[in-house]
Amino acid sequence: MTRQSQDVEFLIITPTYHRESLLVRFLKQVKFQTYGCWRLLVVHDGPNPLTEQLVGRFRALDPRIEYLHTPTRGNDFGVTPRLEALRRAVLTNPPDYAVFWDDDDYFVRTALETIAASLKAANYPALLLSPNRYRNRVIPPPGIAIGELAPGQVTTGNFAVRTQLALKAYEQIITMKDGSSNGLMYVQDYLLFDQLRKLGPPLSMYIARDAVIGMHDGLRRQVYLRNRLGIPPLGLLSRERISKLMFWKTSPR
Repeated sequence: MTRQSQDVEFLIITPTYHRESLLVRFLKQVKFQTYGCWRLLVVHDGPNPLTEQLVGRFRALDPRIEYLHTPTRGNDFGVTPRLEALRRAVLTNPPDYAVFWDDDDYFVRTALETIAASLKAANYPALLLSPNRYRNRVIPPPGIAIGELAPGQVTTGNFAVRTQLALKAYEQIITMKDGSSNGLMYVQDYLLFDQLRKLGPPLSMYIARDAVIGMHDGLRRQVYLRNRLGIPPLGLLSRERISKLMFWKTSPR
């Protein structure tokens, strides 16, 4: 795609670790995004020739897809891979916004198009949070003010962040590793939000309310196959799960 002056360019950062089957599904869904102004950087947590070859096959068909690996495994819930991706991205002509799409997350075909429209409507804030489904609920929760968000109410798939600001935030997050269990990194999605709030001067932040763009863990095998076959989730016992089913059936494939 030839970039037009009005287009927002996205950097999609996807950490991975020995999950080639999930990664194949993920790469296929990204290629069918209706919005074309993006670059994808797949970052393996430590060297992995098999994943590098896999990404290379997709790159041969689409040069917007790139591969990177960290020198050693960080084992910190994707913090080190995301940081390395951002460091690389800012070296030359960084994209406008970074989004953090995990290799097991499902996104509708119009996800980037929806995010771009929401950014424009909000006058291009420093941070935009777009709704995702997480199990049987939507996060961020509908109606909540952005200043009231707590751990568990944001996930990395929500974020569209100015690339330079994302780098500054992750450089702070990496200093919080305790060197042993990395337990704090488990909530690194909230840490990202919290660090962005602390960057001065106060940043413009906005929650998009109009459309759910994806589903956490939506490419894992059982959920993925049921979605493709149009089969309802197991245990259809509540209105929330009925809403979830309607989301799958109305999402582009």
